[in-house]
Amino acid sequence: MIQRIFLLSVLLLLVGTAAFAQTGSAEPKNDIHYWVNQWSRPPIIVFGPDEEAFYQNIKIVLFSYDDYDEPSNPSALASKEIANPTVFTSQFIHAQTACEAEMLGKTGAREIFSGKAYDVLAEIARAYDRAIPHIYIFAGSPNMAYIAASIAVDGRGKILVGQQALEVFDTISLKGFLGHEMAHLVSDTAAQQCNDYVLRDPQMEADADALAARTLGKRPVEAFLERVLALTEGQNWDARRRLEMLQ
Repeated sequence: MIQRIFLLSVLLLLVGTAAFAQTGSAEPKNDIHYWVNQWSRPPIIVFGPDEEAFYQNIKIVLFSYDDYDEPSNPSALASKEIANPTVFTSQFIHAQTACEAEMLGKTGAREIFSGKAYDVLAEIARAYDRAIPHIYIFAGSPNMAYIAASIAVDGRGKILVGQQALEVFDTISLKGFLGHEMAHLVSDTAAQQCNDYVLRDPQMEADADALAARTLGKRPVEAFLERVLALTEGQNWDARRRLEMLQ
């Protein structure tokens, strides 16, 4: 009798274990939307205010691919103040991520991790003491632009560069061009999302030039504006005015 009870208990235990094991999946989840939703959720506070304060004071330290010795944003370790105190809700980050994915899909942009533009942007990021933004190349167009509020997703931000820009701007003028967009990116408060139309007024552009010139030196920014004037045969009055303001 005791043997029968013991055998029944073992069978019930095995059946119960199998039942619980089937409730989850051992397969890794490859759905990008699942992970966007998963990591955009705020951490669950279990141990009260002390744990919440701990999460609020966490700083993101970024490392370049295959480089574990030197962080790409060393100021995060040294600064006593959080660089971007704005708290973004999970709904905001989810909407921003979805908007970016749609925008990148429509333009056919691809992220790059090497080459002329990446190397120049890496140098610029070091000068700004910031992490290297994600950089995407799309066909055609000599223009480039940062994606508004993209810095809210992972602290790095995203910059779109037209393929023609890599062809018509040499290294020094490209540095000024990317430095100008980097100035916009680091100044972005995420008041507008990626699908909002952002009107860049002349003062906003002049402020970005000034910040880039202070960070990188005047020469790259001047080279960028001079190249714009040359490409437009001197007809770009905004570039001319901004170049005069740098003198």
